[in-house]
Amino acid sequence: MGIDVSITLQDLKCIQQDRGSEGSYPFIWPTMVAINTSTANVIVVGSEAPSLARVILANGMKSGDTAAIPSTVGVVTRRFDEDLSNFRILAIVGLLEKRDLSDDEILGGFTAFPGALQDGIEANLGGLASTDPMVFQNAINAITSSVHDQVMNAVKARMSDTEKLEYCAGTFIADTVIDTAHAEISTDSTFQLTFGNTPGNESNNYIIDAAAQFKTVTCEAELDAVNQDTVVVNQLDAELAQMKKELAQAPASEKKEIEQDILEFTKTELNPAKAKLSKDTAALNACRAGSVAAA
Repeated sequence: MGIDVSITLQDLKCIQQDRGSEGSYPFIWPTMVAINTSTANVIVVGSEAPSLARVILANGMKSGDTAAIPSTVGVVTRRFDEDLSNFRILAIVGLLEKRDLSDDEILGGFTAFPGALQDGIEANLGGLASTDPMVFQNAINAITSSVHDQVMNAVKARMSDTEKLEYCAGTFIADTVIDTAHAEISTDSTFQLTFGNTPGNESNNYIIDAAAQFKTVTCEAELDAVNQDTVVVNQLDAELAQMKKELAQAPASEKKEIEQDILEFTKTELNPAKAKLSKDTAALNACRAGSVAAA
């Protein structure tokens, strides 16, 4: 029996931003990090979808504004079949601001981010485990610096020579990291991630409201069966729709043969698949009802 751990980032609040009347164009890179305290194995879960590399949460965000975070970018989930007591689980989120990078260039950094984060954490596990606040903060600083360097190297690798020269001259501004925030989670809870409002970054201050959920997975085999059945039925329905389309377009001399094919297909393939889906759905509902009663 597994447990699905989900982190949901709900909304971004801008307390203060440094872009003046122009406002900011913030976006996030969310991850879930699981550190196995027994094996020192580090797992980083983040999105790999290129379309999520730069989802702008607000255009021209001003101090006092709040923006909802869409679930496509704000929800990170992982199934744990292992004993969760052996893990430290953290939400780690980078908050960035759109500037001059192209979609392809920011995608380079987005793609490198999870791996860079994993490398940084693995290199600083001792510091992260320390109860000394200064040692712990030094580990966070080292991870942040390492991740920033790897991400920027990935971005620069996609920049043109002209852009690199303009970047060095200060006339081409790469998308900037406002701040990175983290929170450790262990139970169903709500929490906040704070960005900025620190020495050296006083002019930016953002807050993300978030929630963590730990959900025991019940009736997993029954659910898998229903999911598989649904895929099969959908595929067969699509095949049937294509056969009917061919029937409608066929000359009269071919219609009878196609009609027979449709009847045979429905009898031998589609109806049995639907019957199996119905049977497995009933088994899933019975399992879930039993789980509720047992609870």
